[in-house]
Amino acid sequence: WTFLGQFTLDGVPVDITGQVIKILLKNNATDADAARIFEYDYNVPAGADATNGLATIVVPSNLTPASAIPPADYQMKVQTVLAGSPPVVQSYGYQKITVSA
Repeated sequence: WTFLGQFTLDGVPVDITGQVIKILLKNNATDADAARIFEYDYNVPAGADATNGLATIVVPSNLTPASAIPPADYQMKVQTVLAGSPPVVQSYGYQKITVSA
């Protein structure tokens, strides 16, 4: 799976350098995060893309075996996480994603 995303707040790109992009697949947007079907964390490297809120996330195929994620429609929750105590978490809502056989 490959995702290309631009992170903005009020239409302005957000610098995501050094942040973690967290992707959660859930059956329903209302399901608790603990009930996720799949989770992947991507560490954003420094660079012009990150400064402009852009990230290309490639989820390795060995992490998404067909047996682990049955074909269906899912809700994909996207967050950025900035390390700290406590961490700063920004949610960017949900997108429908379809997994095919």
